[in-house]
Amino acid sequence: MNQIYGAENIEESFKLEATQFASMVLENDGGKFRYRPLPRLAQVSSINGIEVLDVNGDRHPDLIIAGNLYGTEVETTRYDASIGLVLLGDGQLNFNPVSTTSSGVDINHNCKGMSQIKLASGMGIISANNNGPVQLFRLNYQSTNTTLP
Repeated sequence: MNQIYGAENIEESFKLEATQFASMVLENDGGKFRYRPLPRLAQVSSINGIEVLDVNGDRHPDLIIAGNLYGTEVETTRYDASIGLVLLGDGQLNFNPVSTTSSGVDINHNCKGMSQIKLASGMGIISANNNGPVQLFRLNYQSTNTTLP
């Protein structure tokens, strides 16, 4: 780092310390937040889009996530391991990943956001990908938007 930025610039720079790098769900426990890391498959890249909805009809909130980060600094490789992920919730803020072949969600791009969208045939998820295609996934189960308890 000294060779790239110069020792004097590093010494004078504003410094912050990170103690947690996992993507997680925060639970408000009476004003104190407890964190619950998402499963390992959700940790492979940055998450830039999350939709909370009941994917499988069990009345528990599920998550659809997508991400990646292609525009990193020169000295950092891009984060491109995510292909999107469906996480089924159990109602207790625990989430289990669903394989891409089972879910049909494949967002192998530089996703910058997602949103639920009403379709003539039900609901869908739209993914906005930087310098890539806009993707639309129709939900087989016609979910209603839910929020985490």
